[in-house]
Amino acid sequence: MYFSSTPFDIVGFFDPIAVGTVVAGFKYSFTVLFILLIDRVGCHGLLLWTTRGCQYVSFAAVVLSYISLDTRTLQLTNDEFGRLAYIILVTMISFVACYASDLGCVP
Repeated sequence: MYFSSTPFDIVGFFDPIAVGTVVAGFKYSFTVLFILLIDRVGCHGLLLWTTRGCQYVSFAAVVLSYISLDTRTLQLTNDEFGRLAYIILVTMISFVACYASDLGCVP
């Protein structure tokens, strides 16, 4: 959460700190929601489903390897801002939602 604005800056979001704040807002929302629902849903089943969700979203994060990035300067080699940046945003929000739903608040 603390350094999430860095990859958003690299992929070309205009205001990466605001985008990082949106991701933090999703984390807060899912934490509060599942703290309220944990007694109704059950800890064990929720843990199994959210852990799988984290794994699947992590596999989807392979998209990051398709960014054309100069490793010395950490800048994009082209100025194309498109679908890939939004896929990274959705992937990060999905992972944070799965993590905050159980692994982040139950233990």
